[in-house]
Amino acid sequence: MLNGKNLTGNLKKSKKNLKTKNIFSFTTFFYHLLLTCIILSFNCAGNKLSIKDLISEQQSKYNLITVQDIFKLFYQSVFGVKHLLKDPIASKKYLYEEYSQIDTKDEPLFENISLDGNIVRVNLKSFKFRKLSIEKLFEVMTISADQITGDLTILKKYWEEFEDLVKKGYFNFDLGEIKKYNDKLQKIPKEIYHSQIYIKKYDPSYRVVRKDIFLKFFPEIKDQY
Repeated sequence: MLNGKNLTGNLKKSKKNLKTKNIFSFTTFFYHLLLTCIILSFNCAGNKLSIKDLISEQQSKYNLITVQDIFKLFYQSVFGVKHLLKDPIASKKYLYEEYSQIDTKDEPLFENISLDGNIVRVNLKSFKFRKLSIEKLFEVMTISADQITGDLTILKKYWEEFEDLVKKGYFNFDLGEIKKYNDKLQKIPKEIYHSQIYIKKYDPSYRVVRKDIFLKFFPEIKDQY
């Protein structure tokens, strides 16, 4: 049986334990709150992906992607679709013809192809599914082409990083095939097509634009992305 002295001692001990527990709980809560704030701040600050991240994203979607398709990815990330708009009339006609022939699909509208997330491929099948304005899309393409200036130095840097990652074993691509593109990078190269295996397997249909410009022209979809 507990006497009064023991009971008082146990009560004090319980209060002390409770106080310690509360301090520990508060400290733990504060730590997790701080960590959450740091993560949110990091994400909201527009932090960039790495080349490794970008390639990993592509491989997760397209397991048959080739060196040729990676080159096209980097090219579009840096230069956009300026090559398509050298002849605006022909470019617009080509867009309308392709749009009229493709099937609609309920797929993601955007595919990121840049480190900062602002250069994207707009999926025309998804665009058509949502019944968005093709006329507006061409305006977005035109403005995007003017604003995506491009820099051969950046494209070279991306390619060098890609080659280095393959050498280190992060990705399983043919180094000999990668080195073949080094000659193309002595001057601004022409856009290349996707590989035949990529075209046959994935049937790509898209246009490259700046995402921020696209969202200004299509504010109705802002809440979806």
